[in-house]
Amino acid sequence: MNQTKNVSTTHYGGAGVIGGNKILLEDPVKKVRIWLDYGLDFNRQGKFFSEFTQPRKSAGMTDLIRMGIIPKIQGLYRPDFVAKSGHKETHPLKFDAVVESHAHFDHIGCKSHLRPDMQIFTSPESYLVQRALQESGTGRFEDFIMYREYYKKPSDREEMLRPTTPVENMTTFKIKNMTIEAWRVDHSLPGAMAYIFHTSKGPVVYTGDFRLHGHHKEWTQTFIKRVAELKPYAVIGEGTNINETRGITENQVCERITNAVKKTKNLAIANWPVRDMDRLISFYRAAKENGRKLAITPKQFYILKLFWENHRDEALTINGKYLGHGKYEPVSPINKGVDAREIKTQYSPKLDDVLGKDIVVFIPRKKNGSIMDDSTLEEKMKDYPGWQREILAENLADESHPIPLDTTYRKKKDSKEKFSVRANMWVNADTIRNNQKDYVIFLDNFSIQEMIDLRPKKGSTYIYSKTEPFDAEMELDYDKVEAWCKEFELPIIKAHCSGHVGGSQAIRVYTEMAPKIFIPIHTEHPDSFKKLENKGIKVIIPNSQYPLEARQPIIF
Repeated sequence: MNQTKNVSTTHYGGAGVIGGNKILLEDPVKKVRIWLDYGLDFNRQGKFFSEFTQPRKSAGMTDLIRMGIIPKIQGLYRPDFVAKSGHKETHPLKFDAVVESHAHFDHIGCKSHLRPDMQIFTSPESYLVQRALQESGTGRFEDFIMYREYYKKPSDREEMLRPTTPVENMTTFKIKNMTIEAWRVDHSLPGAMAYIFHTSKGPVVYTGDFRLHGHHKEWTQTFIKRVAELKPYAVIGEGTNINETRGITENQVCERITNAVKKTKNLAIANWPVRDMDRLISFYRAAKENGRKLAITPKQFYILKLFWENHRDEALTINGKYLGHGKYEPVSPINKGVDAREIKTQYSPKLDDVLGKDIVVFIPRKKNGSIMDDSTLEEKMKDYPGWQREILAENLADESHPIPLDTTYRKKKDSKEKFSVRANMWVNADTIRNNQKDYVIFLDNFSIQEMIDLRPKKGSTYIYSKTEPFDAEMELDYDKVEAWCKEFELPIIKAHCSGHVGGSQAIRVYTEMAPKIFIPIHTEHPDSFKKLENKGIKVIIPNSQYPLEARQPIIF
């Protein structure tokens, strides 16, 4: 902990590794202590745990602290887990807030361990993604939005919404005496934010994760310009791809998958990061432009549904300028000479327009498999949890979109509401198997077994739109994909771009920001940023010592 009167950051995650950001910003003059994200370090987690060897919830915080997943800090964690760890005293809250950059697990994955009275600041889109994660999840360490007390019978459990303040793009807010600016940046997930903290030492910038080659590069460019104007004292900046070339753009990914779908005679199967909404949009465009429907998962649909219901369509909208004759406006000045192209039309996921028309929900068989037979809708719904029952039965139509009705009921806590189902809003494996030329379907490593029911015919394609494997676990996952594709005689076509700024582009960005101090995080190669010292920028590499409590603060 910082015992001086100077501003400091202590890096309990994101130091020397990609992700797991848990950064404590302290300003004794302004009397504020703020966490910048509280994410999960996948490298550390994967070293000791796996899908079948999980931290024991019955041990409270013990497993997580002992194995270095989270730091041992008083006054930070939820009282039920603390008590289960054998500590009888709950210390008072010693921190003012958590400021979240975005809703990827390496930035929010340990949030459910935090006290329920910890103030959270996050973008509305990130809040909705986390809500979807919790409401459609299994309930294991996923109390992102709603705190639910454990170790008691349900009737005695305390439940409370975590106190959350939504922060909009290009707005300022205060935590005690500190003013903070929120700036939207482009990333592979809606709602990614960067922040400028006006500390007693001067502006301190936290970039979160960002890129300049997505559908909304202009968001990132506006943020960079603002930081450069401020002449910040310090920038805490991500460096995921510092030793990588920039690669292709999201628009070029869209072009590649569009061409791949065009050449596919039968079923096009796609695998992309499940919550990458930019990639979902790219596959939507590829399907639509080839006269197909995109079949997504219930969880992907649930996120779209929440965005639509809460009027957050802007984050999922592309504005591209079409120049005619197959030419598009260049992606950015950086891309001069590169055959990068903008998408020519605007996409807005208004579900009453696209569901049952351009996007459908693929419902795989569960439990009794009634989705595949002539059971009634009510019988089919019994095979699925409550949130999926809404997908099966919810009416998303209005007067201008009349639909045939098949009524059913889903019991809620305070009422019994009547739902109706839109024709063709969801499909099962039979529908897709019998109409393979009409669909692009999402199947990732957790649903690839659905190929058995889909029976892709000769002339089908598997489009792999994820990062290349970079560790043993990912290699095993990809080996499984290859095995399934070989079994069904499917060629694999790759098309992907990163959610992170890369290589020399990152150096140019941080040079333009021109801080006095640069702190590289979210990178396995922090030394690669030493070249910034040639630009007059002091580079301080955060301590990555274990145990976590031994990490020393960087004093400004």
